[in-house]
Amino acid sequence: MLINKGNILIFLIILSFFVLFSLSVVSAGTHNLDNTTTHAAINIVISSDSSSDVIINLASGDYNGLTGTVLINRANVTIVGETRDGVKITGPATGTLNLFTIRASNVKIINLTISSYTTAINSDRGNLTITNNNITSRGTTSVIQIQNNNAANNLKRMSIENNTIVAPTLNTNNVGAIHIYPSNANGVSDSIVGNNITATNGSNSIGVFLRTPGNTNIILDDNNLDASRDIILLFNGSASTLSKDTNITFTNNNITGTNDQAVFMNGYNSSYVNINFTKNNIKRMHVNGVGITAEGSTNINIYFDENNITSLKNDAVYFGVYIRTKILI
Repeated sequence: MLINKGNILIFLIILSFFVLFSLSVVSAGTHNLDNTTTHAAINIVISSDSSSDVIINLASGDYNGLTGTVLINRANVTIVGETRDGVKITGPATGTLNLFTIRASNVKIINLTISSYTTAINSDRGNLTITNNNITSRGTTSVIQIQNNNAANNLKRMSIENNTIVAPTLNTNNVGAIHIYPSNANGVSDSIVGNNITATNGSNSIGVFLRTPGNTNIILDDNNLDASRDIILLFNGSASTLSKDTNITFTNNNITGTNDQAVFMNGYNSSYVNINFTKNNIKRMHVNGVGITAEGSTNINIYFDENNITSLKNDAVYFGVYIRTKILI
């Protein structure tokens, strides 16, 4: 049977069209922006793209036009820099300003160098990924603040990994460079891994503050942390609220500081179940290396294995415990 070469050519043209169309559909939610972009332009992309996923690729360069807030109010948005050190976003020198305000779940912030914002990332949702960023703030509040006031929202499944986070001017009482505070009782489940976190400006500077009852499956591994006050502060429960912290691991962290306690777990009516400290280097110049209080608590299971914990003034590990049943260490 003879094959008409013209028909073959037409077939190949049609096939190529469908292939190109399919590729365009797949990448319909992908936007490539350069350093001339502004926060307003990014907001338009986020609000106008109806794709199920929106990916915003930022080319390397100095970004000075993001003088307002990028509002992410739809789910499934990824903002990723071409290289971690190549995409440099610098905020205004004065005024109070968040760079990213996140009001939807499944958001990813990746490969950015961010400086000169009072708060770099402010979110009230879970399913949040913050990875491979360099972030330096200029405010007296948190570099990364994750807080909600709505019981319908939870702050679970958050990943903060491989970032360098510096809070050179933070000195606000009960505020951490990373500050996670669900005002409902849903608790959090977070992974804070491989970060370099510094908050050494004053006596109130806290590294990581998890201010929530009912924490479950929290991983704090392979971090280098240095802060003037508490490095890691878990504050949960109240005199009238029963909370239960379960499956919290501290592994391979290097923690140093000059004031208060390196790791402080402060709970009322709490139950600490399966809390593990493994292979950490913890050095405190003042007060305790690890301080744990559990007023009115019912069940405490805390394990220490192969840690190097020192305090040059008080206790390496301090337990201030008033319990109803048992403690296992």
